[in-house]
Amino acid sequence: MAASASACTCYLLWPLYFYSKKNPAKKVGVEVVINSVMAGCVSITASCNNVNLFSSMIIGLAGCIFYLSFRKLFIRLEIDDPLEASIIHGICGLWGTLAVGFFDNTDGLFFSGSWKQLGIQILGASAIITWIGLNTVLFVVLAKKGNRYRVGEIYEIIGMDILDINDQDLLEKSNKQYLGIQINTKLITKIENRQRE
Repeated sequence: MAASASACTCYLLWPLYFYSKKNPAKKVGVEVVINSVMAGCVSITASCNNVNLFSSMIIGLAGCIFYLSFRKLFIRLEIDDPLEASIIHGICGLWGTLAVGFFDNTDGLFFSGSWKQLGIQILGASAIITWIGLNTVLFVVLAKKGNRYRVGEIYEIIGMDILDINDQDLLEKSNKQYLGIQINTKLITKIENRQRE
């Protein structure tokens, strides 16, 4: 029910979020519908064992709103997340964790009137965010110090998924026509050695 509510909400809200005269996105893409279904599934996961059908629909609906809102924000901020995994599993997962505190049939705020379960969910979510945040900062600092923070510029320009096919790096395919671009060792070296402006 949560997944269905999320998909239906996506269809209804898509024009409000993404339609403009400059970019008339009238049709919802298949990947967006699939991701909205995923958003509903992730949102309901934490509470699925102890919520009623109406609550599950509300949780899925809200999950889709979070998904579409953060999708628009990521596009505006030019954050590269082609699979939208950080939105679906991160944002909708956080919402799903907090939803237990609101909608649980036994201990949820809307059914028991008690804030205890919501407090537990907030504490758990805060612990997860802190743990992930500290580990991410540590990883980024170590990667930057070890000069492993970014891939080479040639990989940024052409794309890592194209350059590493069947364990054959582009450097081994030098002087060959590749995707309509003449790539040779001199060009690769020039790009790699170019000073960033």
